[in-house]
Amino acid sequence: MSATAPSMQHVGPGTLLAFRASVFTGTFWMLLQSAFYEGTPCLRFFTVWNFIILVIFFALGTALSCSCCREVATLKPLPSQSHRFAAAVH
Repeated sequence: MSATAPSMQHVGPGTLLAFRASVFTGTFWMLLQSAFYEGTPCLRFFTVWNFIILVIFFALGTALSCSCCREVATLKPLPSQSHRFAAAVH
């Protein structure tokens, strides 16, 4: 749960979910815009691959936050095995 729960006490899981979702949405939109504008030749640049990894990082973080909010709402004591694996990858 440490990868999905907020690290500060005064920040709730919903706030972390909103932040991760907004960053993911913004970065994914920029990635789509540049992919349509530049095309596939932009993939030869290292910075584009870093940006793709950043988008994947926030996508996984958003999914983990969604899962965390769902588990908090249903009062599950322990996360599932797939949740723990995704958190380790994150």
